[in-house]
Amino acid sequence: MDETQFAEKPCRHLAFAYLDELGEFPFVAKRLEEDAETAMEADDPVKEISRKLGKGASVVFALTTGGMACGPTWSTTVLGFDFSVGRDRR
Repeated sequence: MDETQFAEKPCRHLAFAYLDELGEFPFVAKRLEEDAETAMEADDPVKEISRKLGKGASVVFALTTGGMACGPTWSTTVLGFDFSVGRDRR
């Protein structure tokens, strides 16, 4: 998985995507780019950047998948959505 899979035309509510396997954000909304850089210095970057999302209008999903390679393998993708974005548009 690479950043182009998120960057094509993401939903305007997608705030960030974090891949634990890589330990990085392959996608961060422009409004959160500086916050993501700061978050990477924290012990828990997902928790840190999640604090920057709209209050009461955001959700973070952690999707964990597992399989077998040369033994069991697990990966978690975290997607943060901010539904306060574009709320004023009518």
